[in-house]
Amino acid sequence: MERVSSEHILKHCLNRVLEQGYTPVNVAAVVTLDRPKLGPLRDQLISRVAELLQMSVQDVGLTFKTSEGLAPNHIQARATLLLESV
Repeated sequence: MERVSSEHILKHCLNRVLEQGYTPVNVAAVVTLDRPKLGPLRDQLISRVAELLQMSVQDVGLTFKTSEGLAPNHIQARATLLLESV
């Protein structure tokens, strides 16, 4: 099975959004996993997401949660993106 990077998926989705006449306004994302701890990487991750979505870092919200031991091998990511018609 071929692996596809999340960066590639995000760029593809952004191109589709732009083609439809919209532009991202802000994004709120939640990542749930027990390990590794991502808090120390928060600023780097926010900067990269902002760069990929062509928006300001102030418009990117990123929250990390754990499963509190209930699902130690579980990884989940959710994002809500506000779009504006251009």
